Amino acid sequence: MGRAKRWLHTRAFSVHPEQIGIGDGFKGASAVALMVCAALVFRQPELAWSAFAAFWTCLADPGGTRHARLWVMSVFVLCGSATAGAVSVIAALGAPVAGAAVFGMIAVSTLGGLRKPRLATVGTLVGVVAVVAIEQPVQFAEAPLVCLLFLGGGVLTIILALGLRPTNPHDAARRGIAGVLTELRDMTAEIAASGDGRPDAEQSRLRLDAEHRRSVRDAIQRARAAIEHAAAGKDDSSALELRKLLTSCDGIFAGLIALSNDPQGRRSWSRDWVCVLADIEAALAAAARQVRRGRADAVALHGTAARIRAHALYEDEITARAIEAVAACIDDLIKPAVAGVVPASIASVLPAGSGSASGREVAANALRRATVVLITYALGHVIALPEVQWATMAAVVVTHPDAQISGPRMIERVLGSLAGGLAAAAAGLLLTEPWELVAAVLPLAAAALALRSVNYTLFVLFLTPLFILVAELVTPGLGQLAATARAMDNVFGSVLALLGCMVLWPERRFNRFAAQLAEAVEANLQFAAAVISPSQDRTAVDVARQRAGLTSTAAEQTLHRLIMPGESRTAALVEARALLAAVRRLAGMATTLHVTGYAAGRDHLLAQMAEVSSGYRRSQI
Repeated sequence: MGRAKRWLHTRAFSVHPEQIGIGDGFKGASAVALMVCAALVFRQPELAWSAFAAFWTCLADPGGTRHARLWVMSVFVLCGSATAGAVSVIAALGAPVAGAAVFGMIAVSTLGGLRKPRLATVGTLVGVVAVVAIEQPVQFAEAPLVCLLFLGGGVLTIILALGLRPTNPHDAARRGIAGVLTELRDMTAEIAASGDGRPDAEQSRLRLDAEHRRSVRDAIQRARAAIEHAAAGKDDSSALELRKLLTSCDGIFAGLIALSNDPQGRRSWSRDWVCVLADIEAALAAAARQVRRGRADAVALHGTAARIRAHALYEDEITARAIEAVAACIDDLIKPAVAGVVPASIASVLPAGSGSASGREVAANALRRATVVLITYALGHVIALPEVQWATMAAVVVTHPDAQISGPRMIERVLGSLAGGLAAAAAGLLLTEPWELVAAVLPLAAAALALRSVNYTLFVLFLTPLFILVAELVTPGLGQLAATARAMDNVFGSVLALLGCMVLWPERRFNRFAAQLAEAVEANLQFAAAVISPSQDRTAVDVARQRAGLTSTAAEQTLHRLIMPGESRTAALVEARALLAAVRRLAGMATTLHVTGYAAGRDHLLAQMAEVSSGYRRSQI
């Protein structure tokens, strides 16, 4: 499972099993189920607007503090209700006017979301509301009712989400740190497996080492972002504790890199060596469980750390120092945080290219999405698609500001829709009574909301039958037709979205990669230089190490995504892959020297620095 997850993540298919949110899923699903029950009891199909509003409001929930959640969800509910009412009225004026309106609404909502990163999801969801409303025309006198129905569903969701047993704002960050520890455990297991004596063991070790470094560094950054989001600028005790945990995780990561880096062949894969890795793996697995539960077993972790230290007595000096560094960080996991101390691992060390987009890029992204949706809307009506709104919804969510994400997003949405459509068709055959359908709505909505941060395919898998069953409840007789239409229309809208990303104002991906590669080379050389500097400051070196890892990861992920669609610059990409491998070796050697103080490694590090510098100067990138 771990290898598959890392392979998918490198290629922009995200899988984060630690982020399943069962409690929030059931609270949001309760609001959806209540609205569906009301529509059935009062025989008012219009209440479907309330059910959909409830679900979309759950998706708008950003997590974090109650104030931040209330503000973002309220913005969506107000904007969504106004959009639903206004666009529904405009839809009655005819297709040309409706098409112009949906183009403008998508452009404005996308522009607003990209300008305000906190509202990026809100901008996308308002676009979804617009493309649904454009297929539900009403007269002007009915528009206030549409607004009120949407408002009611959204307000009910906010009350349930924030009023019933409020979620701890740090839960997502805690789950993220547990995910980091799980990644570190997997890395430890792979280090042990790479010394099993197979002919290809060394090549396999290098490949897996690069995969694990990318995976762990990404997990650390996700956890860091979750901590800062939940803290909202305040250093409360929970935020300090989580930052300290993340710092310890980062130290364990550095120690594992030092353990896996063995350029001189010092290490024999003895029974003692396998035992120390097994103890480290067991400690990390136990720590992940304890962090997830929020309860630490200090005695057990101290005991495991002592056993790990004992193994250092039987290893060479360099390996012993690396083992001691890992054991010390495992001990630090259960030490109390010190107020006022900001650990280096949560420092802002993001690559320069990860900042906000320029005004021109933002405008291009907004126009691209609006144009794709307009084309999908027009073609959908020309070829008489059964449910055009499902095609336009797919166009909205698949057209991503990062064009490299759109291809994987298209595949995930199509797979989820096809599987979900089959599930809905089967449910339509088995569940014949309205109350049976209502009973199925709650678990489907809960599963979709709980899995939304885990994996997009799984989210769409449960979202598809949910929407189809709700449609069947409010408009009986559409079951099989809706299941087929959903699959067809999603494929149609997703493919058009991908084509739009490739044709309309396409991103110069190779130029972007060249800038990322240059930044990775520079950051890793700076890290190595900081390590061998006579006046090195450990905190500054740690920050340089994190930046080196982030820039290398960004360049490697972009490289993989360039290769996927068959970029024509094959020779340059092969050269870039070799250069990034050299950069990774440099980082491993520098980390080993930093963690262990291996003085004899200085000359090897200087030689590797020269190799990376000359390799980059000779490259054609």
